[in-house]
Amino acid sequence: MAPASWLDKLEEQLNVDVDWMDPEYIKSMLPKIRFHDRTSNQLWADVQLGHESNADLLREVTKELRDQGWLAIYTRMAVLMCRKNVDMIQGRCLLQTLPSKTYDTEATLSHAPVACAQAGCLYISPYYNETQAHDDPKLWPNVRDPATQHPNSPRIIQVLPVYKKLYKETGKEQPLVKNASFISPEEVMAAGEMGCHSATISHTVLNELATRPYDASAQPGQGEPKRLHAYKDARVLPARFEPLLAIDPLSSENKAAIHEVSYVDYLADGGKKLDEAIVADPGTTRRLKVALELFASAESRSREKVERAMKEAA
Repeated sequence: MAPASWLDKLEEQLNVDVDWMDPEYIKSMLPKIRFHDRTSNQLWADVQLGHESNADLLREVTKELRDQGWLAIYTRMAVLMCRKNVDMIQGRCLLQTLPSKTYDTEATLSHAPVACAQAGCLYISPYYNETQAHDDPKLWPNVRDPATQHPNSPRIIQVLPVYKKLYKETGKEQPLVKNASFISPEEVMAAGEMGCHSATISHTVLNELATRPYDASAQPGQGEPKRLHAYKDARVLPARFEPLLAIDPLSSENKAAIHEVSYVDYLADGGKKLDEAIVADPGTTRRLKVALELFASAESRSREKVERAMKEAA
């Protein structure tokens, strides 16, 4: 029997998701692993929209929906590309709403009526690394023990006990934590040890995880097996993480504040408190702006592809 890989061990600790839309890649990982969910963003949707394997599909959809505009074609294509993945995974396919309409409530609601009509979220998906760090090594905290040394680890660790407490006090299901935006396999293993419920991982990092033999003695820490119910039977926080509950390296004061805002109603008054919290956090404000610009740019490239197809079909 082949030794267990990092990927095998990770799947014991959390649900492994794939952050890539290529059905051939997902198929190539079977039966080694059947991913739980498949996530995406405008970048990955644009890559697949321009892939030769979808050229005929784009022509067919454009011919059918060209009188309804580019967005109808883009949305249909995104859903049909999800269909190519869904039978090869265990769970759900995720599509993002339009980043160009982030602050347009009506436009967002019209593009995603079911998800936005729900009172609660199924997941939160914090980005472990900022989007620019994937292209600029100077922005990536390349540390040996990400679970304790990465500047975003304290925020991940701090949100889990808050949800555990809210579940205990209210009896209501709380969002699950689906960590994202990993650059190294070590960061993904940290997500397992920190107690995240799932991790959505790029195909490049997944390939590394699948080929590394797992040696527990070489790991800085060990994650516990995932639980049947995330908060009813929540995992105990490892002792080595306790100092991280009090700090926040991403804030100006390096002081954790999540316990102070756990009971603020961020949805009241049109999300006024949420807007204020974002403005008060320069790091979040900058990262949000950069991410929205990145995804909006990819959306624009997809629009150009669709509009070109519309001209060719005219």
